[in-house]
Amino acid sequence: LFLASFQRLGVLAKSRCRPFDVQRDGFLMTEAAAAVCLENVAGRDASLPRIDRFSLAGDATHITASDPAGSTLRHVLKTILANEPVNLVHAHGTGTIANDPIELAAIDSECAGRRPVQIYSHKGALGHSLGASGLISIVLNCLMHQQSTVPPNVQTTSPLPTQRAIISRQIAQGTIHRSIALATGFGGATAGVSLVSA
Repeated sequence: LFLASFQRLGVLAKSRCRPFDVQRDGFLMTEAAAAVCLENVAGRDASLPRIDRFSLAGDATHITASDPAGSTLRHVLKTILANEPVNLVHAHGTGTIANDPIELAAIDSECAGRRPVQIYSHKGALGHSLGASGLISIVLNCLMHQQSTVPPNVQTTSPLPTQRAIISRQIAQGTIHRSIALATGFGGATAGVSLVSA
């Protein structure tokens, strides 16, 4: 049912999911699960990043499409950024024709005036696991904080042009002090969370 529905919408990739690629043509539907354990700040493992800020919003533009101006996503980003520096944005990055340029424009716009930010989407490697994809982004961000490493954007061979964002095809190494994970969904659900390392 899910596959047939997305096929009719024309959003499934013909072969590979290529987030933020000029040749992107859709997402690859997969199944996955993730879990996190939230700890009290006083008793938490200091090697793990902590939740800094979060924002939830609803985009009522269309039942399946985003606002072409990305207004809701921009609002979420502005709330989470809160004029603080950020090293990594784990974008929703579906690899669809419609989503990626809107999301990239919002990230570029809201990160203007800051040092260049790494953009990562796990969907080229793991596919789009629908409802689990947001939590998978959080788990992966925690690992990236701990390992000071951002994986390459696999399957992305010709990245869309950016202003302030770096869509790397190589492993990027360096301390991640602050990261953001974004998630959006049909019906307009839009969410973001920032994580900070001690």
